[in-house]
Amino acid sequence: MFQILLWSPWKYRCGQRTVRMAVMACSQNQAVFARRRSELKLKLELVEEKQKLLDIREREKRRTREVREQALPSEYHRQSYL
Repeated sequence: MFQILLWSPWKYRCGQRTVRMAVMACSQNQAVFARRRSELKLKLELVEEKQKLLDIREREKRRTREVREQALPSEYHRQSYL
């Protein structure tokens, strides 16, 4: 008949076979987690830098737009032309 398999964190069923998973040492897990943390920090720093640059560019565009608008004649003066 069918064999009843007790659940184990190091085994899983794959079709008709029971596959054993390799056990990783805790030190390897800690190294992997530390590497991932450092990679995430680097990505976060890059995103923050990119956001700062985008904010600076937007501020510059807004300033040039404001200067152009100030250089244009006002609504009052436009009416006097016509």
